Amino acid sequence: MGRNLKEDLIDNVATFIYTLPKFLNGDYTVIIMKKSIFLMLMLLSCTVVAEGAYTFKAYNGDITFDHVNHRRNFTCGDCHNGPPRFIELDHDSAHKLCLGCHRKLGVGPLQHCSDCHKRD
Repeated sequence: MGRNLKEDLIDNVATFIYTLPKFLNGDYTVIIMKKSIFLMLMLLSCTVVAEGAYTFKAYNGDITFDHVNHRRNFTCGDCHNGPPRFIELDHDSAHKLCLGCHRKLGVGPLQHCSDCHKRD
């Protein structure tokens, strides 16, 4: 799962926006705050904040994760700790995060490994 420039840019912008309130204290004026927020919104408008789907490689078949569909029902904090960024998953962490949530909510693929793992 290689990272690309777009993912790195999105992570950096999201981190900046997430931590911006810590830096906006009494030393900054309203004008600087407005300009900073405007700049971040402009940068975000130049990129896709979250791709429609990610493909995670697995030995028993790749998994396609539909990020847009999940964002309709959940907040970023439901999956991401801290600022939203690309999550590197391995077997254990994916099953804990993804399958654990599906089991907790009783929705989505639950019956068999092939519900998520698809071979080409």
